[in-house]
Amino acid sequence: GRNWGRTVPVASLPHLLRAMTELRLGVPRLIAQTPEQIEIEIAETLSAAGVPNVGEPLCHLEAGFLAGALGGLSGQKVRVRGIACGGRPTRGEPGLAAAGPQRIE
Repeated sequence: GRNWGRTVPVASLPHLLRAMTELRLGVPRLIAQTPEQIEIEIAETLSAAGVPNVGEPLCHLEAGFLAGALGGLSGQKVRVRGIACGGRPTRGEPGLAAAGPQRIE
């Protein structure tokens, strides 16, 4: 996922979120953004949509994609971690959170 994310030409965070929808990786929504962290909720992720809760993270592809694309935007290595992507997350829980130094406007 990370290598694929690096190859997608995006110019901004909103453009990245649109690209994820167009590529059918899920339906992303920006929850919060600070200089140190971005929190993104992704509904209907490609990896976990419709899968029962298996107690393990399933969104490695989406996390890697975000890490690669956000790293390309910021020029820095970005760490992304799934917070509730072990099958069906409880309603209202975000699917992924991107953390790391950000210079994205």
